[in-house]
Amino acid sequence: MGDLLKTIYDMTGGTGMMQQDTSNLSARLARLERNAPYQLRGGGLAATRFSMIDSTGVIDGKLNLAVSAGIDFKGILSPNVVDGQFTVACPSDSSATIFWDGTNLSRIIMIRRPDSQGIGLGGTSTTIPGNSITITGLTPVVKYQTLPYWVPFNSCGVGFAPGTVGTPQIAFASTDSDSVFAQGKSLQSLAGREPLGNISWTQPTAGGTSGPATPTTPPPRQPGTCVMIGSHLKPMGNEPIDTVLHPWTDWVRIETEPGGIFTNGLNCTPNHPLYDSERGKVDADFFIGKHRWIITDHGEELVTNTTRFIKTCTKVEARMKRGHLFFANGFMSHNVKNNLDQT
Repeated sequence: MGDLLKTIYDMTGGTGMMQQDTSNLSARLARLERNAPYQLRGGGLAATRFSMIDSTGVIDGKLNLAVSAGIDFKGILSPNVVDGQFTVACPSDSSATIFWDGTNLSRIIMIRRPDSQGIGLGGTSTTIPGNSITITGLTPVVKYQTLPYWVPFNSCGVGFAPGTVGTPQIAFASTDSDSVFAQGKSLQSLAGREPLGNISWTQPTAGGTSGPATPTTPPPRQPGTCVMIGSHLKPMGNEPIDTVLHPWTDWVRIETEPGGIFTNGLNCTPNHPLYDSERGKVDADFFIGKHRWIITDHGEELVTNTTRFIKTCTKVEARMKRGHLFFANGFMSHNVKNNLDQT
């Protein structure tokens, strides 16, 4: 209101009477009233910096950024970089295997993000555990696509948007409508998911192959001594922790007394090093069938249940140059030492 009165005072020369030049006053009043109230009283809209989206970019009531004119991508979308390569091998005319484990010309997938960890430092990155998946029930000479994605934290591997064909049903056929494929793209890009692009191939005829016909054996993985992805890792002191992800299936779950600090427990490999209050460093499966006191970052907690189970998921290998002690979900743990660490 103060700006409005000052505007009137300036335009009337301090007399309270309107001067001859009223065009500037009208324009300034329109800007002060933010356009809408001024328009409701019959005035014209002042020029703004917004413009209509070209109608060609609206398909089935939804904005298609790929074809919409007038959109300038300057810092609007996060410039995540997916570094790696999927490959497809078709050992028969009705099946296909997708690889991202470093075999069959594939490369391990790494996501490089733009978030900063400090002045002069690059963003974070995640190495996706290598694996493969086989799809059956496909038709020769048909082009297929899949839509892979990664979910940071609490994820057991690469996910795929639900498709229309195949077992598992994660493939889209070239005969699918644009709207069906667009729905798959939407599911691939749900909140919390990081799209990994499109994987496409044409299914070969009988006797033909696309890519290597006989899948090779994935490289061996370092055994055990890790925790399940999604566990909270906190180093003892200020030592940095580097992490490497691997696929894994054999797990132990440790739970403490109900109502204790760590009622959610810890999922880890059977030989993950933990600390018994009397015996010191032991493997996680040492606690199976026992009610022992375990060392945590809050002192000691009574272990009430330890179970071994099988689940295809991802283990996090913790690497530390010095110290080698950290807390996983609050449980005191020891990381894997390699030759470089021990020098």
